[in-house]
Amino acid sequence: MKLVDKMRLDPFAPDNRTRAIMVSAFYPVKETSACYPTRIVSYVPPATAAFMDSAYGLPNGTFESLGIHACRLGAPVSKNSPLVIFSPGLGGSRLTYQAIAQQVASTGYIVVLLDHPYDTNIIEFPDGSVVLGILSDTEAEIESTLKARTLDASFTIDQLSRTSVARSLVPGSNRGLDVRRVGMFGHSLGGATAASTVLNDTRVAGGLNMDGSFWGPVVNQGLTRPFLLFGRQSNTRFENDSWATIWPRLLGWKLELTLAGSRHNTFTDGPLLVKISGLADLLPPGDTLLLGTIDGARALDVITSYVTAFMDFVLRGFEAECLRNPCSEYPEISFVD
Repeated sequence: MKLVDKMRLDPFAPDNRTRAIMVSAFYPVKETSACYPTRIVSYVPPATAAFMDSAYGLPNGTFESLGIHACRLGAPVSKNSPLVIFSPGLGGSRLTYQAIAQQVASTGYIVVLLDHPYDTNIIEFPDGSVVLGILSDTEAEIESTLKARTLDASFTIDQLSRTSVARSLVPGSNRGLDVRRVGMFGHSLGGATAASTVLNDTRVAGGLNMDGSFWGPVVNQGLTRPFLLFGRQSNTRFENDSWATIWPRLLGWKLELTLAGSRHNTFTDGPLLVKISGLADLLPPGDTLLLGTIDGARALDVITSYVTAFMDFVLRGFEAECLRNPCSEYPEISFVD
């Protein structure tokens, strides 16, 4: 769904256009029977599929062939489902985190994924128009896009409180979504976006950063609400300067975890896509190395289990044992003391 912020010009657009973002939602259905008949929906739209094939050096039609198993169109949402916002990494598309979002949503959350124009490599709007990424990873541009991303997140939360938006994005909603207490997580710069939004928007009750360095004022100002740092193997506050700086400034509940066998892009759908589609033999070696050595399905299970446990704590007040101590069910997870 396209959301247009009529009160804000896009700071990165080559013309004076208003900021327009794309969002997707996954949500739990009212009851299992309401899901049927299920359907297969395209993983990404056509122009995005062609772009991704080219970007990853894959045969034409590779991404176009991928699909997601979903409930029937219009299946009604389960009532009283808390809202969770997700922000992707710099250059990354919200669409390459759909398996993660779907899995979290299946535990009882409405998960809304954002794309941030001009830093996402490609955004395809419902009318078929596209916006390509133009931002680099220089410090100045990262700081600039972080400000825009933070405003995107708060604007999205504002919009989700509107009945018309909620009904379009989450069928079965008879009013705007409850945005008084929201959770947020993100990958890479999306994790920094989560932290920045927690700092600036009191509706966001807690945040989770998946393997992203922190940027912006939050690094020195810190946070008083719950925050979880979830890093790849060998990326802890003892190796990452921004994590080391912010850690003593996280004054509320906090936890730092690492995932064995992971690399930066383990925290995307990538490892699962490689496993189920046989892409490993088609991708350049450098790309597969960035996915880590942990099995793709196992990575999805472990990552989403801890994301869900954190959201249960922040939004439902239930602190699972696996957030207190290492859990035998997930030996790949280490607590960083």
